[in-house]
Parts: sequence; structure tokens; C-alpha cells
Amino acid sequence: MLLIGGVVAFGYFGVHTLFIDDVVEEEGPVFDSGVAAGEPDEVDEPEAEVDEPAEVEEAMIELEEPEEPVIMTLATGMFDGVGRYSGAGTANVLGDGSEQRFLRFEEDFATDNGPDLLVYLGTGSGDYSNPDEYIELGVLRGNIGSQNYEIPSVHPETGEPIALAVFDHAAVWCKRFDATFAVAMLG
Repeated sequence: MLLIGGVVAFGYFGVHTLFIDDVVEEEGPVFDSGVAAGEPDEVDEPEAEVDEPAEVEEAMIELEEPEEPVIMTLATGMFDGVGRYSGAGTANVLGDGSEQRFLRFEEDFATDNGPDLLVYLGTGSGDYSNPDEYIELGVLRGNIGSQNYEIPSVHPETGEPIALAVFDHAAVWCKRFDATFAVAMLG
């Protein structure tokens, strides 16, 4: 009987995940535009000498519009644990000026491990039973380390365009036990 209880505890409840850390070290995301996070954000300045006023204006316009997309941090926050769970590290929402965006957990990210952990963007309510209140970005790849999750441009449940201003936090949530492990308020 004890053996059956042990199998159930390890199999269904995922007790073994409490004793194992999954470490992930993903490079920064690569956007469809070809720009990758972690590359320097440099804009080449024209070297030609300019004497005419019209040429000066043209040169200024070139400086204002970089030829290559540039990765920007659209929102950032620090993880905190929820309840008895621990959480630490940085969450960044990255964009390149297009509709494509990524949620990136930096290398300092860490939370407790557990079964059936998912990554969500959520609203202030934290109601993960209502699809209008969150966006599921995927299974947590590791409870420690850097990782990337692409944010869809339209909500998978409602089909509406996703306005990041509505989703104010990133969360690590255990679907099996309806428990939030860690939250990063984005601002």
C-alpha cells in the first residue's frame, strides 16, 4: 500500500520535481526582422562632410531612422515568490518595433520547481480561470536561468489584438494545483 502511495505521489503529484532543478540558458530571442537580443544597439552615422542646408536636413533624417531594427525593452519587472514558493530574477518584454514581442526571463531568474508549470502574462486580477484575464505563453522550460517566450500578436482565445498595457504581470503558474509560484509586476 505504501508503494502505491509513493507511485501516486511521484507520478501524479510530481513530488520528484521538488528535488530537481531544471537549469536553462537560452540565448536572447531572434526576431523575424533578423535582429537578436544581446547584440549591440548601434546606429552608424554618416561620415561624409555636408555643406548644403538641404544635405544637412537629409543627413539628419538618416540619423533619426535607423536602417536596422533595434531591440527595445518595453516593460520590465522583478520576480517575487507567492505564498510558500520562492521567486527571483528579472522579466523583460522585448520588441523590435514590429508586432513581434518576447517575454524574456534573464539569467538571474529562479523559482521553485513543480509539476505542470506554465508561463502566463496576466492582468491585475490574477484570475487564471478566465481566458480574458491571461495569455498562456507555454510550459516553463526550466525553473532556473534565461529563457524566451514569444507573445502572440492576437489573443489565442478571443482573437483580439493584444495590448500589452492590459497585462501587467508575468507569472509562473502550476496548472495542476491552481497555484501561482512567482510573479513579476511589469512596468
